[in-house]
Amino acid sequence: VQSDDQLVTLSTNLDALKAMPLVPMDALLLGGSLGLTAAAASLLPVAGFDGHQIARAAFGVQSANFLEFMSLTALCLEVGRDDLRGTFASEIILIFMIQLLFGRRADEVMPPQDNVTAVGLERQIAASVLLATSVTVLLPAEAWEALKIALTDVSRP
Repeated sequence: VQSDDQLVTLSTNLDALKAMPLVPMDALLLGGSLGLTAAAASLLPVAGFDGHQIARAAFGVQSANFLEFMSLTALCLEVGRDDLRGTFASEIILIFMIQLLFGRRADEVMPPQDNVTAVGLERQIAASVLLATSVTVLLPAEAWEALKIALTDVSRP
């Protein structure tokens, strides 16, 4: 693609690139969106990521392990895709596997207080907001469209 304009596309498939028009995009917008995506990926409740420590501190070890299983399952469902989302999911799973094989899988951090005292509601709400923000940023556009359609169908009498 030859042009005088500096255009950026998010497509990695060259055939799709020829069929789709390029979208002009500011470099700061691209950098900001990649930074936001990286921060949201860091908040995933997967072992070795910040989100796992947040989930473990707010909800306990068993809940954090369940959230980790659900996150890895959702990522594994995305790996088979032949687009940017599949590549992103495979990169996160690769980082997880490298940490699993070469890093310490044992819990490095002690629980916030102990395993008996309940965690405060404020901490659980803050952790829920952070995890929901991560899911909101990483959720694909198709899911938002399906949710929008479902909500309009429910709201109609």
